[in-house]
Amino acid sequence: MLTKLEVSSFGVLPNGTYEFSPGMNVVIGDNGAGKSQLIKLLYVCARWSQEAGRGASDRPSEAELQQSLATKLTRVFRPDALGGLVTRGRGNRTSSVSVGFEKSMSGSRDFRFSFSRMASKNVSFERVPQAFNEEEAVFFPTKEVLSIFPGFRSLYEKREISFDETYFDLCLELGTPLRRGPRSEESKPFTTALENAIRGKVRLENDRFYLVQPA
Repeated sequence: MLTKLEVSSFGVLPNGTYEFSPGMNVVIGDNGAGKSQLIKLLYVCARWSQEAGRGASDRPSEAELQQSLATKLTRVFRPDALGGLVTRGRGNRTSSVSVGFEKSMSGSRDFRFSFSRMASKNVSFERVPQAFNEEEAVFFPTKEVLSIFPGFRSLYEKREISFDETYFDLCLELGTPLRRGPRSEESKPFTTALENAIRGKVRLENDRFYLVQPA
């Protein structure tokens, strides 16, 4: 779980430290205050860390980590260039982001990176993570996704379309079978409440979602 985020000169986000409590956190602010940017930045950090440590037999090099994090930022925020995420102002400003996670037995997952307005493809690490996030990170975008799910993954991978990568990531998760074991048991109260609210169950069949309701 993410516990802290420190930002400087990142988009419209106010410079400072954001601390998060266990459980649910609610972000409140005026329009244009940076709520969406904050949540997307948190998602990028958690999801990138998860992806960087997933299925790799060898630890990625620092250069590979720098490039993959820059790629994740640009695919989620979709600026013209990575440097477009730096807060506007005079001179060649530099954006810096520091991320803190809960302590892990495998090593610190914390990292800190920066990039300048002139950056295009890479960030620079001031602190490289020793370990990676193993928890699932999911972002629910504002647009409804179930209706675009059929064929979306293949289309996104092969064509340039005007959807940021949160939609692609969510489609990956939607198409993945549920896990067995404790995590599945933990989610039961939430899925049961949702099923009661919609008075049925959602089923994935032939790349389409169906609401199955009792007769």
